[in-house]
Amino acid sequence: FYENYLPEHIKMDSADDKREFIVSLIDVSKNPEIVANVSLILHLLDQYRAGLLSKKTVLKVSDSIMENQLDNEEFHSMKLLLGYVIKTQLD
Repeated sequence: FYENYLPEHIKMDSADDKREFIVSLIDVSKNPEIVANVSLILHLLDQYRAGLLSKKTVLKVSDSIMENQLDNEEFHSMKLLLGYVIKTQLD
């Protein structure tokens, strides 16, 4: 997964760091609050692709959702992944 999708956006040289990142994504996927926030961001991207929302709106609302999770240490790996998804989907 890491090698195919993330190396341009998330640089990790250590195999241990890569493994830790993947494990943290698995763990964070079990947190319903984080899953709900990720779902909201993915829905915003769908609305952008359908022409219903502007890029500016998607970025503003996505940033707001991610800011809401700043105190959540579990969210770090998901924030990196979402940053990648948002960047690639809006470019």
